[in-house]
Amino acid sequence: MIGPLDLSLSTSVLWALAAAVCFPFLLAGVARAPRFLRRNALQFIVASVATTGGWAALSYATTADGASAWDLAIGAMLLMDALIVYLEVWALLSRGYTLGMLLTPSRAWRPLDEL
Repeated sequence: MIGPLDLSLSTSVLWALAAAVCFPFLLAGVARAPRFLRRNALQFIVASVATTGGWAALSYATTADGASAWDLAIGAMLLMDALIVYLEVWALLSRGYTLGMLLTPSRAWRPLDEL
């Protein structure tokens, strides 16, 4: 017989989920900074490092008795999974396939053939 399941979340997991929700807003802010204009990879790296650092600081500061290694590992995996999904979306939105297909004919000096 199976006993009751404990579905409570640890503090580091909750902060990882909160960081994953806040990440697109931070990335949008970094993308609008003049220093990072037209540097998509650097924009994503800066936002990722800031989010991961914020998650680590909040996880450490808000855990009363010290977070266990398992809780930190699970929180880190959740945050990294979310960042990978955001990376795929960001890559498609910033310099995606559709944009590349539209830019090729517009930059061509002559009409393009079928090849």
